[in-house]
Amino acid sequence: MENFIYYWDNYWFLYIIFWFLLTFIGVAIAIGKGRSGVGWFFLIIFFGLIPFIVLCCLPSCIEEYDTNSAITHSVTKNNPIEDLNKLNKLFNDGVITEEEFNETKKLILEKINNTYKN
Repeated sequence: MENFIYYWDNYWFLYIIFWFLLTFIGVAIAIGKGRSGVGWFFLIIFFGLIPFIVLCCLPSCIEEYDTNSAITHSVTKNNPIEDLNKLNKLFNDGVITEEEFNETKKLILEKINNTYKN
């Protein structure tokens, strides 16, 4: 028992630093997984390592965002010429890849061809 008291008296600040470091790492993980940072902050502060381990095992709440469907959906509603300009700007800014650019450009050109055929 004396050894524990000796270590606690000399290294208490290390335990507190570790506790807060664990808490802030847990908050960062929670936010990254789309969960409440404040809620997990208090859970980890009061209950320690167990909520931290549970948090690490939980799946993410953030849904994957499909850029192809979003680009195609937003592009096919407008004027085709404006769409090509927007698409070119996205490609030049590096937002979309060359493959996405070519696929969407093909859809826009098909839309133009269908418009003028009718």
